[in-house]
Amino acid sequence: MTIDHRSSRLTRVAPLAGVLYAGLVYGGDLVIGPLPDGETPAGQLPGYYAAHSSQVAIAALLIGGGAVCFAVFGAALWERLRHSAAAALLGAIVLVGTVLETGTQASAAATYDLLARLAPFSGLDPAAAQSWHLVVAEVGGPVGPTLLLLGVAAAAIGYRALPRWLGWTALVLAAAQWTPWAFLASMVFLLWAAVAGLTLALRPGRPVPRTAEAPIPVG
Repeated sequence: MTIDHRSSRLTRVAPLAGVLYAGLVYGGDLVIGPLPDGETPAGQLPGYYAAHSSQVAIAALLIGGGAVCFAVFGAALWERLRHSAAAALLGAIVLVGTVLETGTQASAAATYDLLARLAPFSGLDPAAAQSWHLVVAEVGGPVGPTLLLLGVAAAAIGYRALPRWLGWTALVLAAAQWTPWAFLASMVFLLWAAVAGLTLALRPGRPVPRTAEAPIPVG
């Protein structure tokens, strides 16, 4: 098998990382169950994490794997846009959104892992537990997903680099990230990533042929 054939196969399979991302993050949320909110008294947090340390550790593993898969999924989106008529800026926006969301998921996984390992010891300071807990309960935000969704929407609607229905749903979902239903929108985003990954894998598109000719100097 030639390098070009291997690269083509990898390009076609890579979007399926969106399906893995959705499954892993949803699984992590399901395993950990209801999480105390940011207003939970600090004195209650060490006991909560000590009682749920095994669940939190498993969730950390799943969410960390989801972060890796999201990075691959975002790179696959960028690769599709790079070989289309879409403006290069849109691909850059998708990449920035990918980096931000990957960092958010990776940070959450690392924090869960830390709390799972430290909480069983009675010496965990409530103030320290609260500061780490706030990272997973309050810190984050929809900036990364919003940028990725807007980049996809513009590329699909304006340039038809992706299925237009994928672009319109991305646009609606990007707006929903900033409404009172943001949590529900974040859950729907997982479904969107899975559907987008399947769609791109089944419809790989036609890459723009590259020319082997050397550039002609100007001036």
